[in-house]
Amino acid sequence: MDKETLWILKKLSANEISAQSADRILRALKFLKESEESVAVVGSTTEEQVATAEASRETQEIAEEPLLGDDGTCAIENIPDGTELVVERAGNIIIRGWDGPHLRAEGEGHSSTVLQEGKLLKIDCGNENNIALYIPPAIEKISVSSSSGSIDVGNYPNDVVINSDTGDIGIKGTGGTVEVNSSEGNIKLEDCSGDAEFHIESDSGDIIIKDCYADVYVDSGTGDVHISGDAPSFDAMGKIDLKMKTGNAYIHRRSFGDISIDVVDGNVELSMEKLNSDAVGRLSVHKGNIMVAVPPSFGCELIARGFRERMYIELPVEVMEKNKNLLRGMLNGGGPKLEMLAPDGEIRLQALEPLTL
Repeated sequence: MDKETLWILKKLSANEISAQSADRILRALKFLKESEESVAVVGSTTEEQVATAEASRETQEIAEEPLLGDDGTCAIENIPDGTELVVERAGNIIIRGWDGPHLRAEGEGHSSTVLQEGKLLKIDCGNENNIALYIPPAIEKISVSSSSGSIDVGNYPNDVVINSDTGDIGIKGTGGTVEVNSSEGNIKLEDCSGDAEFHIESDSGDIIIKDCYADVYVDSGTGDVHISGDAPSFDAMGKIDLKMKTGNAYIHRRSFGDISIDVVDGNVELSMEKLNSDAVGRLSVHKGNIMVAVPPSFGCELIARGFRERMYIELPVEVMEKNKNLLRGMLNGGGPKLEMLAPDGEIRLQALEPLTL
């Protein structure tokens, strides 16, 4: 037994390195010795070629290793700050942030594999039904690709990117940018803080966004969209940009920044206590109705376009301009602009007592 192997065994016995790390070091040493012998025989082989071959060999061996041990767990150590985690999945997965120094995995089966190269950590979960990953602070971004199964992300302070073919998605307690692209399944965002943005694209499924106050961008094919929240500060509002093909929009918050809602086929229900002074609200429904509920003291510049006889305004309006397709005026002395367009439906602005959300 050579001295390098003895040194590794001593470190392992003293619990200074894990069995997984010891195995990787031994295989790397073995490959180095084989490379040195190869260079001695083939003099034309350059150091760069040897390094490339070594990296390729080591990457391949790591990728072929199972993620989970016999006890159904795994700890991936020595993760450098700024690492991106890429997860490929076919089945249910739970992802949680935690304060531990390493990534911990829990689950069943041996089809999952792991590959670590510098600041890229890639986990292929195979077809295992359920797996949980606990993410340390060193990982600054998570990207998940799933062909089927649910995805549940919670208490993670950094950026999250999810691409899902089929399955429900739940995200709660994140602090970075959130990007979701879903072909089929419901999506729920809750209690996501910070100044980051939320980008959601969904072909089919309902979308729920609760207590998330950064900028929200939603592009929905088929399904309803619910946005609600009770912000601690009236002025801590990001914008809402909502585009929908088929479905209803239910938007209920105490206050808003800029609002842009465009629905091809469906209704819009909006209730609020305040539209921020520098904000603009634009609600457009190509085929459907618009209903807005605000307190009696609500002030804005109102512009309503559609059939005049199908406009129902319950608050006192100082009319500035009107015809068969337009009503423009001031509510309670004016304020931010609120535009509503419903060429093939009703427009209703009604009084509402302070909201209880």
